[in-house]
Amino acid sequence: MKNYCTIADKDYLLYALTLYESLQEIDEEFTLFFLCLDDYVYTFLLNQNLDNIVPISVYELEKKDSQLLELRSGLASPDAVAHGRNKNVDPSYIQFCWALASYFSWYLLVNKSISHISYVDSDLFFYQKTQPFFNEIDNKSVGIISHRIPYNAHAGEYNVGIVYFNNDEVGLKCVTWWKDMLLN
Repeated sequence: MKNYCTIADKDYLLYALTLYESLQEIDEEFTLFFLCLDDYVYTFLLNQNLDNIVPISVYELEKKDSQLLELRSGLASPDAVAHGRNKNVDPSYIQFCWALASYFSWYLLVNKSISHISYVDSDLFFYQKTQPFFNEIDNKSVGIISHRIPYNAHAGEYNVGIVYFNNDEVGLKCVTWWKDMLLN
């Protein structure tokens, strides 16, 4: 069984459903943990009762962690401000969403007792089976992918569109570090 997670609000729901359909086409056994950023997405997914999707409301996570709740209306980084200006979106919301990839991955490993998690951006689509990705990871604790663009400090060295963590000491330590860096 492969465990994936993604996040989406109503603006990204169609992308996330396309991600889901691509996983349905290529992987026989998977669970897609879906962090719903608004009531619309959560209600929609509950009503659809889609196989292999586990919808989780972001409000459930915020109730359990005041630091996450504070991040929603906290200060935004210069990158989030620039992205917000370009897309006419509140920079604090962008900063909040960026932190959720690490937070949701950590949350699932700690609270759902799963063996591993692969965070996948909701706007990705798979054209072929993901088993080569898992074969490459083998028994490693963390899987990351470098950008396929020349390095620049703004984009960083690694792409967070797909990230893997095993639920072991090293995987948990790494995802906890990533979560704490983005929360702070």
